[in-house]
Amino acid sequence: MPPTLCDTWSYLKIMSTLVGWYCATLLGFVSTQRAVYRACRFISSENVLFVKCIQAMSSHPLIPKTLHPILQEYTNDAPVHSHEIDHDLLRYIGQKYNVVLASTPVHTGMVAIVFYGTMDEKPVVVKIAKRRIGHRIVEGCAHLRLLWRVMVWLSRWSANVASACDALATVIESTDYLRMQCDLTHEQRAMRSVRDHLRPLQALSVGTSSICNHRNRISVPYVCSDPDDPRAPDFFIMERVHGVPAFQLSDRRLKRRCVSLVQYFILTQALLLDYYHTDMHSGNVLFDYDEETDSLTMGVYDYGMHVRVGDDERAFMSNILELLMGNEDANKETFDAVRFCRLMFEMDHVPMHGATHHLRELCAHCGKDLLTGAFNAETVHRFIAEVSLIVGFKPKLRERNMQLLLGTSMVNSLTYELSDNDMSVLAESGVRVYEDLVLS
Repeated sequence: MPPTLCDTWSYLKIMSTLVGWYCATLLGFVSTQRAVYRACRFISSENVLFVKCIQAMSSHPLIPKTLHPILQEYTNDAPVHSHEIDHDLLRYIGQKYNVVLASTPVHTGMVAIVFYGTMDEKPVVVKIAKRRIGHRIVEGCAHLRLLWRVMVWLSRWSANVASACDALATVIESTDYLRMQCDLTHEQRAMRSVRDHLRPLQALSVGTSSICNHRNRISVPYVCSDPDDPRAPDFFIMERVHGVPAFQLSDRRLKRRCVSLVQYFILTQALLLDYYHTDMHSGNVLFDYDEETDSLTMGVYDYGMHVRVGDDERAFMSNILELLMGNEDANKETFDAVRFCRLMFEMDHVPMHGATHHLRELCAHCGKDLLTGAFNAETVHRFIAEVSLIVGFKPKLRERNMQLLLGTSMVNSLTYELSDNDMSVLAESGVRVYEDLVLS
């Protein structure tokens, strides 16, 4: 869809606003934190997809590290615009389910708005879809394409801008996938399934697992609302999960425990569950630590973005994770590049035409991107193009496997952050988790 005059005017407003806040910061009229917050608020009101873009840029090298916590805090608690709330829907929920809602929402994401409330005097969370959200995502994608063209032009002079283009391209390419979130029945189905399968698995692991046991637990909220409700696509009610987001943790020892627990959940959902969470950024995972009992609970929610996992997907993820988890720093000299290519592209034979070292370097770099959360749609396209030159044809990566890898990269960015960017911590923990869950 070509950009319209309205699209161009929208981005002129955005750019002028960003320049205005930047100048106000330089002149000392406002603090950097306030300026960044207000700028994010404005651009996300202009285009709902900017919530996802800000999330993608919250740990990007183009953004100064001093701003990373501000952007992470914004995406975890973005402001709500009044026109996005469906008040008729809120009244319907209150009357049918006897829910008493708080007067103001506590959180908003790209697709939905979250309210706290009580249902039969028990604390619950109510999640409702934003008004016209499906239409707004389609509009937002057209706007982002215009911005992407401008950034591609600017990337000639800056490698960081080129990297930002990759992040933006990932959001644009996943638009259809993002629209799936607009129907909240998919999320409810995934949460019910994961919770039902996870509880007996954890009960079995208490006596045998050194990671997921009575002191380290994984929790998925119970969905209270009726799955057959005629308005189920627009809302659901779930129990309230307690805890703090990963980026608010500071205790080094506790963060190491969190790394193992997150990695344990990655393997569990890849090998034993029917749904794979593909949006496990730091705001979608809560950690609740009890000092008295030394118990840690990881709460996983926001299943809006997920992939249904079958036998083929389980085999794919099992082999990829086995290859990556114990390979410290994705070592270029020992990395099994041939196996990596065979797994990624489902190839029986990898003709290398004498370029063994180059292929190993490419695959090791791609593996390291997966481990550190830098793997995105654009880096995959570049990787495929480079491999094509070596093997003599263009290999294909299945769309479902692509979404699984993008989701794995997302959650690995969380573990990388929790490990204080220490690859040796990830590798050591990964080996222990794999032996604990798979080999035992």
